[in-house]
Amino acid sequence: MIVSFIVALITAPLELIYWIKWLITYAVIRFCKSLYHKRFELYDINALGDPIKLGYLVPPLEKELESPRPDSQLLESADEVFFYGVNSKSECLLVRIARGFNQTACAWIYLKLANGKTYNLTESTGVQQSSKGNANSLRAENCRCTTCVP
Repeated sequence: MIVSFIVALITAPLELIYWIKWLITYAVIRFCKSLYHKRFELYDINALGDPIKLGYLVPPLEKELESPRPDSQLLESADEVFFYGVNSKSECLLVRIARGFNQTACAWIYLKLANGKTYNLTESTGVQQSSKGNANSLRAENCRCTTCVP
């Protein structure tokens, strides 16, 4: 009887501490989720008959967010795209194209082949120009990026 009482005294605070930690963690997670943006709920595989929800057509919100920004917004931020990829032979490709204010653009490309050869187009300043006349195209040095699909 005394042993069970001592065990109950020792384990009760641990259980209480566990629940206090759980409540604090739960509150912090809920608070952080309320501060940060939530995921887009643009797609639903159960929405039969709706090509936008099924992903066959691009939703208007995604098109707006992924399209190149107008020049008026480039004063506060850059319009940038970054791609990378690696295959099973350890070949690596990195591409970064950014568009800034005053019709400037930067391009950076790095390609590493399986035999160890590397090719790169390093970033240089002052020479790049955005493609004029086409709002969906961007040219920097000899690299051009065009938005094909909205």
